[in-house]
Amino acid sequence: MTAQLPSRRIALAGAFATLALAGCSSTKKSDTSDDSDASTRLKAAQDVMAKTAGYHVKLTSWGTPDQESSLKSGEGDVVNSPQSFKGTVTANTGGSDVKAEVISIEKESWVKPGFSSTYIAVNLDDMGVPLPSSLFNASKGLPALPVLSKDMKKTGEKLVGGEKVTLFKGTVDGPTATKAMGFGRTRKDYTVEVGLNDKNEMRSMSINGSFFDSSDATYNLEMSKFGQKATISKPA
Repeated sequence: MTAQLPSRRIALAGAFATLALAGCSSTKKSDTSDDSDASTRLKAAQDVMAKTAGYHVKLTSWGTPDQESSLKSGEGDVVNSPQSFKGTVTANTGGSDVKAEVISIEKESWVKPGFSSTYIAVNLDDMGVPLPSSLFNASKGLPALPVLSKDMKKTGEKLVGGEKVTLFKGTVDGPTATKAMGFGRTRKDYTVEVGLNDKNEMRSMSINGSFFDSSDATYNLEMSKFGQKATISKPA
């Protein structure tokens, strides 16, 4: 019996090795499946953004510097055709935060600061604010960021406006990210996290990276009211 122990040990070792390999193989298949599911859902979410008549958006920020022109916050309605935005925006310009009502249609924009009773035609770049028609463009603006990432993975769940969303997180290289957003610096990658509901509506997005020369910053967006089409027209 003693002479048979080595062969038994070899057999057991082989069995354990087989189980271990099977486990590794199963994990790899699961990882591949998760990656495929993430890619499919993120592309579906981009399509939803492109096909919807419009939606409501709220933007907040953290870490934006006071010594550079910067977008601080905003809230309003987005219309896809023609690409338009109407709402309020707060930006830092000249070292002070300025809040203004904004109307933007395609490549034209108007603002009504708190001290004015009328809208004034402006170049939003001068305020450190990207053009909404580019920023919210589904094929090449913010909604495209998740599909431009090469490593988006499911990371968990959270509640957005009382609704459960599935979170996906990844990175986008600096040049690609800044081109999509219309602002920022290209020196390093940006981290992007997006939250999708069961309808693949993009309900939240968080972007962290080198937006400014002096510091990194984070922008958070919440989207709601998918399918609405607000009436947006040029100011009289």
